[in-house]
Amino acid sequence: MNIILRETLVQLQLAKVQVHPHSIKKQINLFDIETGPDINFNGHKSILDYQAFLDKIYIEYKTLVETEVNKGFDKPEEIQKSLDLARFEIKEFKNRFFPKGNELVLFNRIELIKTPRTDLYSDLTLKKKIMDFFNIQFQMIEMLDGLFIHRMQFLNKYFIPKAIPQHFPLPDFQVPTTKEISSYLLGQLSLFPRDKGFTNLKWNRDKIEFLELFISLHEIKAVIGMDNKPVTKKDYIELLKWVFNIPIAHWQGSLSYGMDRKIKRESTFLKELVSTYDNLLRKRE
Repeated sequence: MNIILRETLVQLQLAKVQVHPHSIKKQINLFDIETGPDINFNGHKSILDYQAFLDKIYIEYKTLVETEVNKGFDKPEEIQKSLDLARFEIKEFKNRFFPKGNELVLFNRIELIKTPRTDLYSDLTLKKKIMDFFNIQFQMIEMLDGLFIHRMQFLNKYFIPKAIPQHFPLPDFQVPTTKEISSYLLGQLSLFPRDKGFTNLKWNRDKIEFLELFISLHEIKAVIGMDNKPVTKKDYIELLKWVFNIPIAHWQGSLSYGMDRKIKRESTFLKELVSTYDNLLRKRE
């Protein structure tokens, strides 16, 4: 397949031009006639003849590619590799012989046949006729490139198996005991009802007291992260608001307001906690 491609590219590299001494007339429309030099490009006198010649080569090569692809369904990776190499040759050929925006490269490879040495590039009428033939060659290259792109995508989509992503091994863990599972089901899960986005807990005191308690715990670092690093106050309070179903739009402002309104700079709620704990101790005596 790639050998035939190279032969095709050699054909597209040819630029044998013969300029005849006489001119021809060409009917452009009902009223206008264009007069220009009569030329022969790679043995073809007209654009239509050269187009038909290259179309025949393209169809024959396309049939060859189809045959190779159909025979290689049992080894799609090898066919994909061959198509990829062929497309590289096409891209390399296009960049070398048909560089974008560089017409001089095209005219420099023209081989004049039975024609006196002439400046083809400066004669605008002659230049236009030759460029029409070069454009036919370039279209052929684009069609070959598109053929390989499509067949590569076709193989990749339908025949080349996709790699199965590898999963990292699971870390070792211990299976919980029956007692642990029972405690879990009776305790934690009962506080998180199924199909609901909140817990079954509710804060039953004032919002300011909520903030006084948990901000104090945070300040003395009674609660930290599992990595032994401090957690941000914002994340800490947001989690507790969710756990206790207590809506506080702006907890920083609420805490500041609660501190300012107290006549004595002390928390009656925290004093109540201390008093409650002292009572518990006395009951044990």
